[in-house]
Amino acid sequence: TKLILLDSLLQEIFTLIMLSKVITCVYGSVTGKSQSIAEQLVEEARTRGVHVQLFSFESFGKSWNLQELDTLLIISSTTGDGEQPEAVTKFWRKIRPRSLPPDHLGHVQFTILGLGDTNYNQFCNAPKNLKRRLDELGAQEFYPCGWADDGTGLELVVEPWLEGLWISLEKLKVRSGDEMIAPDSGAVVNVTVASAQDQAESLTEPTLKYSERLAGVQLDVPACPARYIDLDYTSEECSEAEYQNGLKLPFATGLPVSCQVVMNCRLSSEDAVKTYMEMCIRPSTLFEFSPGDSFGLICQNLDADVSFLLNRLDLDAVFDKICHISVKKDTKKAKAKVPEFVPRKVSTRVLLKTCLNLRTVPKKLFIRSLVEYTTGLTEKRRLEELCSKQGSSEYISLISSSEFNLLDLLREFPTCKPPLSLLIEHLGRLLPRPYSISSSPLTSNKELGFVYTVVETPRPGVATSWLRTLSAGDEVLIYPRSGSNFHPPTDKSASYIMICAGSGIGPFLGFLEHRRHLDIRDGTVWLLFGCRNKTKDCLHREKLETFVAEGFLSRLTIACSRDEDNQGLKYVQDVLLQASKDVSKLILEEDAQLFVCGDAKNMGKSVNEALIKILNTENVNGEDHLKQMSLNKKYKQDLWT
Repeated sequence: TKLILLDSLLQEIFTLIMLSKVITCVYGSVTGKSQSIAEQLVEEARTRGVHVQLFSFESFGKSWNLQELDTLLIISSTTGDGEQPEAVTKFWRKIRPRSLPPDHLGHVQFTILGLGDTNYNQFCNAPKNLKRRLDELGAQEFYPCGWADDGTGLELVVEPWLEGLWISLEKLKVRSGDEMIAPDSGAVVNVTVASAQDQAESLTEPTLKYSERLAGVQLDVPACPARYIDLDYTSEECSEAEYQNGLKLPFATGLPVSCQVVMNCRLSSEDAVKTYMEMCIRPSTLFEFSPGDSFGLICQNLDADVSFLLNRLDLDAVFDKICHISVKKDTKKAKAKVPEFVPRKVSTRVLLKTCLNLRTVPKKLFIRSLVEYTTGLTEKRRLEELCSKQGSSEYISLISSSEFNLLDLLREFPTCKPPLSLLIEHLGRLLPRPYSISSSPLTSNKELGFVYTVVETPRPGVATSWLRTLSAGDEVLIYPRSGSNFHPPTDKSASYIMICAGSGIGPFLGFLEHRRHLDIRDGTVWLLFGCRNKTKDCLHREKLETFVAEGFLSRLTIACSRDEDNQGLKYVQDVLLQASKDVSKLILEEDAQLFVCGDAKNMGKSVNEALIKILNTENVNGEDHLKQMSLNKKYKQDLWT
């Protein structure tokens, strides 16, 4: 009894301490992951009796400012070449001036959870820059910053970081009057994270249906998130809702433009391992672009996915009915609001087709919510295991790392039937897909082309599965995206190396086409292209050889990973290493620029490592040299995962 009373007293003291402090959590999100984690943090704080203010970086200067900060929790990601997300730009500009005094943020205690991907060179560069600048302005780091890697699984860092955060917050001392008392040395908590391999070794081959390790184990299951969305159907008619409630499209520099498909053809052979396609489209209005630019393609969820959900959730009867979406009046969720991308009045059809990302990988709190709508006892228990503290490693291996989405989960757990309102609360925004333009505006400013890979594994891709079905005359909707600096040099005599694999050839076709129109033959221009077979998927080989014959391309090297006569040069990184003297001479003596386009996880990472190795052999610190080239916009990457 005494222990229970003591525990209760300590909790009351902790609550009083936290109420005397102003804890602010701000997020900078690109795809919604930072926002989701921030909301999870605030929800957990609520269950602990701790009030945490939640803001987006976009609301800086309106809803919150630097002067009122006390304890600051930042959850933010990286975009582009290690740049700050669009939403963070205003805040970043505010704290960047070198004229600010070194104690400008001396009243602030902070920590940061940065989200990044080690498949890209500038891992967590943006949140790390935030930390560096906050340190320079006198802010005190009360808890070690965490750097979560989407390449191996964000949860490996996010979960232990959040767990350690509460311990560290408990150790923060109460501020006295206007003076902030720094935390004692015991306030710093080291977050030890097991690797994915270590965690996998502890598993006894669990499946989505059953885990021998967790059978009969008492579970620590998180509190169920407070429900906050109301949805009412009406028979009234409604004009077509504005696309995603008129929310700005990612990196948009203009409004969406309707385009007519001119041509959509297969580039690879029928027996190729991957299907590569090329599409040419004609915008309805003038669409200005430069070689290397990209556009956003507005796509819809696949009909098969929508039909499955309609049938599973018994929504067929209301598919074309208008629903009113609002916040529950009695919700316990702090600052609850309808997601910005969801119209307040919309048909079920539009909501499922164009707003919600049905392929969202469910977070633990979403799974916890799904427990409440699962009737099968065995299924209910298994979902509890997957969202529990004890089931973290299984969640990572079976859900997160496997990109196991909501639709997959509903197929595995047939007695789980959540309401549509719950999906609105937890599913992310259906985002447009970016594609690099593969043509030159000098060929035609009325048409543009792009090369794409049809994604078929581990499951059919939403955008490319739809794109491959289109024919001449069909319509697509695109919008211009902000410049990525992935453009050929303006100096006609400049040398540069283009490295790519598969559909990464796209922007370089535009580069070379542009050189031809401008009749540029100066400088050394070298293309290294990776494919599987010269006869099956060496895309536009004849066109590339023509560029060489005409003098617009100085050198063409093709690496074929599946051809028997490749002499061990399977990948573009192998070719780079074999021709290391030529590569280093171009970079170090001719000041050649580097362009890399393709898959980040395999090709992009391996190419970067090869370049570092090549430069190291020339008594140059390869890593530092490439970083400097990147800062000088001479090492440019257009990578995807």
